[in-house]
Amino acid sequence: MAVEVAAPTLERYRFTTEEYERLATQGVIDPDARLELIDGDVVAMSPIGWRHAQCVDNLAELLALGLQKRARVRIQNPIAISQHDEPQPDVAILDPVAALQRRQPQPAEVWLAIEVADSTLARDTRIKLPLYAGAGIPEVWIVDLDSDTITQYTDPAGSAYRTSATYARPDTIVSARLPELQLPVAGILPLSSDDQ
Repeated sequence: MAVEVAAPTLERYRFTTEEYERLATQGVIDPDARLELIDGDVVAMSPIGWRHAQCVDNLAELLALGLQKRARVRIQNPIAISQHDEPQPDVAILDPVAALQRRQPQPAEVWLAIEVADSTLARDTRIKLPLYAGAGIPEVWIVDLDSDTITQYTDPAGSAYRTSATYARPDTIVSARLPELQLPVAGILPLSSDDQ
């Protein structure tokens, strides 16, 4: 007679942002590893391909010129969303006061978060976008390198954004939070292999 034994259940441990940062400073986690904290889990980030890198470089240059020190441009660095979430958007536009703090930027200090997606579109839209909305970040752009479009999300409510608009070449995207920031989509998107 066979006896069925129930499989043991494992309890999940959710790291806090404080514990996660301590692991890095103590050398348990390589501080140069491409990781982020999502819902208490330490998650590996995708490798950065040349189009992704070029797009982030384009954004950094255009944003630095367009904002002229009215805001802080943060490239691929963490923002503290909650006790268990410390994502690393590709670009974050911050209240300049956030740069003076001795901690990671908080949601109220993040005016715009930008994710560049090539292989990460599903993760960015299904996991990170609701995370940003839930934190009350007023505006998010997702640059989809596969379709060469930028979708702008505004007006967070709960874990979603009420408004979205998609832009492509030759459109100009205008920030809802910083209306003086008007960027040509063609200047953000890198050339594809077919364009060269």
